[in-house]
Amino acid sequence: MSKKIFTYGIILMIMFFGSCDSKITEEPDDSNDWDLKLSEEVELQIRQDYLKDHVLPRFPQATIEDVWVEKYYGTYLLSSGVNPFVVVMMNSKHNEYENESSKINIGDKLFNFENENRILVWHEGNIYQLEGGSSTYMSRIFNYHLGLDMELEKCLIESVFGDTTPSDYGLYDVFYGNSIEAWRYHISYYGTYRGCVVITNDLRQPGGLVPTELDCIAGVIFIIEPSLEYPIISVWKEEDGSFYSLPMAYKQGLLTREDIMNIAHIRSMHMGHEVIRLFENGNIYNYDVGTAEKHLLFEDVDINNFRTYVE
Repeated sequence: MSKKIFTYGIILMIMFFGSCDSKITEEPDDSNDWDLKLSEEVELQIRQDYLKDHVLPRFPQATIEDVWVEKYYGTYLLSSGVNPFVVVMMNSKHNEYENESSKINIGDKLFNFENENRILVWHEGNIYQLEGGSSTYMSRIFNYHLGLDMELEKCLIESVFGDTTPSDYGLYDVFYGNSIEAWRYHISYYGTYRGCVVITNDLRQPGGLVPTELDCIAGVIFIIEPSLEYPIISVWKEEDGSFYSLPMAYKQGLLTREDIMNIAHIRSMHMGHEVIRLFENGNIYNYDVGTAEKHLLFEDVDINNFRTYVE
């Protein structure tokens, strides 16, 4: 490996903890376009650096046409004035990955990878493996890894928070900051199910829905409260732009029990594990989706303890 491949955790300490004020101050240009993809110039530079440092040492005959950006995870800036950090997954026709999935904790998230290929960070010509970072940034990266499209993210933020165009709030304030103002526009993504997009947002509840404390939906328990640890879950119907609470979406047949199980699983992966809680025959169990192990947590639970109960 090239000497340019360093432990990204060192960079993250500088990037996220190097100053007390990590608010994004950069402003976009006047085009009012959302930064939804890499510029051709930056993409080419990343491909050249990846080719030089990761591919040519093993395959001297390789060319720039042999490498590409597999997935773009966003560009992240700091008020310290350093150049952007671009998060990507790269690939090359010379890479031979075994199709064996693995789950790895990166930061506070549990990532599922289909093979040995990993998420990388490009900064000033150097390429690092992603190992963690600001919770706000990691949430966005994890959302994209789960399949959230940036166009859909833009649409969701506008639907939840209004027409938050760059001219109103600043592109980087909406997407890339980790100050309280920027965090107000943060969402987490729990999957799309037949046109229904399941998300959380940390400070605002769309559509006037009232948050609940403890929901049991199809035998799956959700702790729901407007706080950092357990943000509110909402379902956005793409067809008409309407919002539903999770129990309401299940009652109306927009979501199945399998969907509810999957949402709970993704939610647990957002918190770095695969344990969900099930309610069966009056008992509450911890169920590890990864190992399929179930352990009794509470016996003879009164159903009235649930603010919302939907079979």
